Amino acid sequence: GGALACDAACELDTAGCQSSEAVTINEIESGDDKIELYNPGAQPIDISGWILTDDAVGVSYDPAADVEKLVFAPMTVLAPKQFLVV
Repeated sequence: GGALACDAACELDTAGCQSSEAVTINEIESGDDKIELYNPGAQPIDISGWILTDDAVGVSYDPAADVEKLVFAPMTVLAPKQFLVV
């Protein structure tokens, strides 16, 4: 919900945005291979052990066979309104 708009400095104003998702992918930079994760909620979210992968994840997905995955380290927490660039 909410609408994105530019402010006077021509930066996106996300103050009115809300999401029902716990963590969202906010931005993907294909040239620099950066992914930006965002916690839109009011509570910290522990993403310890979460897997970030570009493989298709389904019934046949095997994390042990995915050698290029990123597994978030223990005690990795996204604070409310925090961004994490990977």
